[in-house]
Amino acid sequence: MSHSDLQTRPFQISCEDSPSHADLERIGDGLDEHNVAMVGSSTNNRPLALVVRNEQAELIAGIRAHYNISGWLYITGLWVNEQQRGQGIGRNLVTRLEQEAIKRGCKHCYLTTLAFQAPEFYRQLGYQQFAELPEFHLGHSKLFFRKRLRQ
Repeated sequence: MSHSDLQTRPFQISCEDSPSHADLERIGDGLDEHNVAMVGSSTNNRPLALVVRNEQAELIAGIRAHYNISGWLYITGLWVNEQQRGQGIGRNLVTRLEQEAIKRGCKHCYLTTLAFQAPEFYRQLGYQQFAELPEFHLGHSKLFFRKRLRQ
């Protein structure tokens, strides 16, 4: 279908810088419906997070992820407050998250990180880089890592 074909159809395409939450949800629901039709069960990602709080109940670190029924854990973010870095909190969070993911049936994990963030940290935890997008963000590469959680 060419661009000119789209102009003659009874619908229009719009570019939205601030799409509504409802529209984003509908797109996700449509993808989920298609996935269920293809594989016979829901492939929705389920959220999983670990948080660390200090004595005053302030959040000082956390890791967030999603996992799916196919056994993949996707770490979407790891953060440790600057004052607590270098104390093993990040390593502990990743290790505990992996253990929790295994309990939930995960066999693999993947994540992305920018070249200036934490590639060596993840390598030390047994993650292997499998892809790179050079010049992804202001001259920095985006790196993709994976790890088998079960032998």
